[in-house]
Amino acid sequence: MRVLAVLTAAGAALAGAAVVANPETPDPLFAEGDCIQAAIGVSGEVTDGPRLASCEDPSAVYEVAALVAGPAECGDQDSHLSVEGHTYCLMANLLPDECYLGSTDGTELAPASCDVDRTIRAAQRFDGDEADGEAATMCADGEVPLAYREHARTYCIVDGRT
Repeated sequence: MRVLAVLTAAGAALAGAAVVANPETPDPLFAEGDCIQAAIGVSGEVTDGPRLASCEDPSAVYEVAALVAGPAECGDQDSHLSVEGHTYCLMANLLPDECYLGSTDGTELAPASCDVDRTIRAAQRFDGDEADGEAATMCADGEVPLAYREHARTYCIVDGRT
């Protein structure tokens, strides 16, 4: 269940928050809704990447949920990324039938083979109005809900080997 803790750390963010830009700060690299490939440490430091990627790419495991003034503005369940003076709140971008593995220290999420121990898979994904219901009732027996209520997204997570 440690991987679920990694995903839980990627939860709901503050929507619509403004960024106070320093005149010398470059334009943001990413916008809300962009998907990125990146290995992100627990304090928001980038250990590889970040790179813009298609949201359909299994290696784009993060989606930008919000661009905010600082990490404290991301919800307690959010991951965050700080690059070039900008802070991005991130939520997981899990594709159906793809498997993912969290790092042993719980700070990163990466695509993985489904036959590896401790992998997880999104059995279902609900977006928009579909995700407005109570997350626990949306998932089938044996599925664990991962809800980003402020962003209207819910995943139903299962063991990757099932």
